[in-house]
Amino acid sequence: MTIFRKLVAGVKALLHHEQQEQEINEELTAYIAELTAAKARAGATPEEARRAALLETGSMESIKHEVRSVGWEFAVDTFLRDARYGLRVMRKSPGFATLAILATAIGIGANTAIFSVVDAVLLRPLPYPEPTRLVAVGLHEKGASEPKPMGVADFLAWRDHQTSFEHVAEFNLGHGSFSLSGLGTPERVPGSIVSAQFFNVLGVQPILGRTFLPGEDRAGSTPVAVISEQFWRDHLGSDPGVLQRAVTLDGTPRQIVGVMPAWFRFPGNQSLDVWTSASFAVPEGRPPYGLLGFGRLKPGITQQMAMAELNNIAAQVNKQFPTSPELVSSMMPLKQWMVRNVSTALVVLLAAIALVLLIAVVNVANLLLARASVRRREIAVRMALGASRGRVVRQLLTESVMLSLLGGVVGLLLAFGAVRGFLAFGPGNLPRLEEVTISAPVLLFTFVLCVGSGIIFGLAPAFNTTRSSVALKDSERGSSNASVQRTHRVFAVSEIALALLLMIGSGLLIRSFVRLQGVDPGFQTDHLVTATISLPASYKTPAQILGFWNPFLAKAEAVPGVTSAGISMSLPPNLLAITNPFTVEGQGYDRTRPLQLAEEMTVSPDYFRAMGIPLIKGRFFTDSERVEKPTDPMILIINETMAKRYFPGQDPIGKRIQTGDPDPKASWETIVGVVGDVKYSGLDAEPSPTLYVPYNENGWIFWSWEMYLVVRTPLEPAAIVPELRAQLESINQDVPLAHVQTMD
Repeated sequence: MTIFRKLVAGVKALLHHEQQEQEINEELTAYIAELTAAKARAGATPEEARRAALLETGSMESIKHEVRSVGWEFAVDTFLRDARYGLRVMRKSPGFATLAILATAIGIGANTAIFSVVDAVLLRPLPYPEPTRLVAVGLHEKGASEPKPMGVADFLAWRDHQTSFEHVAEFNLGHGSFSLSGLGTPERVPGSIVSAQFFNVLGVQPILGRTFLPGEDRAGSTPVAVISEQFWRDHLGSDPGVLQRAVTLDGTPRQIVGVMPAWFRFPGNQSLDVWTSASFAVPEGRPPYGLLGFGRLKPGITQQMAMAELNNIAAQVNKQFPTSPELVSSMMPLKQWMVRNVSTALVVLLAAIALVLLIAVVNVANLLLARASVRRREIAVRMALGASRGRVVRQLLTESVMLSLLGGVVGLLLAFGAVRGFLAFGPGNLPRLEEVTISAPVLLFTFVLCVGSGIIFGLAPAFNTTRSSVALKDSERGSSNASVQRTHRVFAVSEIALALLLMIGSGLLIRSFVRLQGVDPGFQTDHLVTATISLPASYKTPAQILGFWNPFLAKAEAVPGVTSAGISMSLPPNLLAITNPFTVEGQGYDRTRPLQLAEEMTVSPDYFRAMGIPLIKGRFFTDSERVEKPTDPMILIINETMAKRYFPGQDPIGKRIQTGDPDPKASWETIVGVVGDVKYSGLDAEPSPTLYVPYNENGWIFWSWEMYLVVRTPLEPAAIVPELRAQLESINQDVPLAHVQTMD
C-alpha cells in the first residue's frame, strides 16, 4: 500500500471509528462461531466447543488491540484518548491544574517574549535581497577589527577604484535629523545624509518615483530628497503629486524624487522620514572620520578577495596623505555590524529567562510527583489488570504535555503583552526593534518548548509511579517509598540551585546598575534642561553663524529663571559627535605610533558654567575672544585626563596643540584651561582625552551640525521652555527648538 493510500485509510479509520470497531467485533464473532462449529463437528458438545474456541483464540481485547495498532491512526487515536482522559483528570483537580498551568505559563511566556526579540534581531536575515552579500566597510589601526568611520578621501577612493562590489555607499554617522520648515510649525525630523548608491546597495525600491541617480552626491548637484511613506502621509497628506513638490530641510529646498515603503528604516533604529544625497568635494585632508561605508559584493566575490582590494586602496590613500596615521581597511557582514553591541546582552538575557523556565519545570515536576502519591492506587490497579508500564507512562506523559500546552497557551497571551510593552518602552539603540513580533518561527519555538517541558517535568513522576516494585498493597496503605523521597529531595536541591544561580546573576546586574548610577558624570545633572538646534544651510560664514548664536544665547540667559546657557557639539553622557587626531608641540610625529585621538567639543563660553563642569586650572573662555583672521591666536581647554596623560608632571597652561593631521602650515592652539573629566562616550567608558574649542573660533566647521543647548534653571522646564522658543523665533522663525528634556 502506498503512503498516500495509508494516509487516506488512516483518516477514514479515525473518522469512522465506531464503524471500524463494529466490523472488528463482527469478524471476531464470525471467526469464533466458525471455530466452535468445527470443534462441534469433531464430536465436542456445544459448551465444550465454544470454551475450546475461546481458549484457542485468546483475549478478545488483545486481538482488537493488535488489529488497531497496525495503522498510524492507532497512535493518533491513543493520544486523543489519553488527552481526553488527561483533561478529565485535570477537571477533577482544578486547583492543582491551575497552579501547574500558571507556573508553566510564566516560564514559557517569558521565553517566548525574549525569543521573539532574539529571532528578530539575531536570527532573522536582513529584509533585503540576498542579504549575505551586504557588508559594512570602514578603517581601523593595525590590530583592531571592527569597522570604524572613514573620511571623505577614503570613501571617494573606494567608490572610484573598487571592482569587487556591485554598489557602494555611505551614510553620515554624525547626522540624524533635519530642521523641517515651510510646512507649518518648524520641527526636527529624523533622517540621514547618504551617498547616491545608498538604496542600490540595499536593493530596495521606492513605492513612488525613484532613488538617487549617479552623480547626485557630487558637489554642485541639484539638492534632492527621498522621503518615507509615513512622512508622505503625515506632512504631505498622501499628495499624489508629491514628486512635483519640494521640502525645505536645514534651510535648503530639496526636490522630492521618491517615496520609500513604510517598513524601510535603515540605517537608524527608529523610523526615518527623509534621506538626502551627500555633496562630496575632493578633500584637502583625510580627517575628520564620520562616514560608515557599506556595499554589496558581486556574485562569486568572497570577503577575503574584497578585503585584499580594500587594503590596496587604503595603502594608496596612506601614500596620498603621508602625515595622516597609517590605517587599514576592515569589513564585516552588515547584519553582524548592526547587532554587534547587543548580541551578547540578548544571549545572556535569553539564558537567564531559560533558568526561569527550568525553575518552573522543576516546580511542576514536584507538584506531579506529590500528586502521583494520590494516584498510586489507580495506577497500581491498571497495571495489575494488564496495562504495560510503557502504556501507563505514555498516559502520564500525555497528561503532563497537556498541562504544558495549556500553560503555553496562557504563556502566549503573556508574551503578546510583553512584546507590545517591549515595542513601546524598549531600548532605542536596539536594531530592528520594529521587526519584533510573535512570528511563525516563534510559535514553533513555543510549541517545541511546551512539548519538551511537558515531557521533562512528567518523566520522573511517571517512572517513579510505574516502577515494578510498586505493589497494589503499598498503594492501599498509601505508603511512600524511599525512591520517591529521594526524587523530591533532588528536585528541591535543583530548584534551590537554579534559583540561587538566577539570584546571583540578578544581584550582579543590580549591583552594576547601582554602580552605574553612582558614576560621577563630571557635571551637575540636576536643574539642567537640554534641547537641540540646527542652523539652516543659509548660515555659511562665521559672521552669519555668530550673528545667530550670540544674540540667541544672550536672550536665553535673559529669560527669567535661567542662570546660565550654553551650546555644544556633543552632550554627555553618550552623545559624542566627533573625535580628532592631535599632535602636541615638541613631541614630534611618528606615523607608526598609535593614533592620538581626542574627543573634540565646540562650545560657547558659558557652556562649562551651565553644565557645572569644574575648572581645575587656568580659565574658561570669554565672550570677548574672537578669531577673525588666520593670524589671530587660537585657544582651547583640555580635560584632566588629557593633561595627566600628555603633560605628566608639567603645567599644561600655555602649551600648544595642533588638531587634525600634522601640518607645518597649520595653526597651533594654546591651552588656556584644564577642566574636569566628563562622560561623553557613556557612563561605563573610561575618561578619554577631551579638548574644547570656542564656538566663535571655528564656527565655519559646525554650521551643518546639530548643536545642543544646555540651560541651567532652578525652575521647572515648563516655566522657561515657551519663552526660549519665543526668543528663538524672534531671531529665525524657521529654526525649531527640538528634543527638549531634562538631563536627569
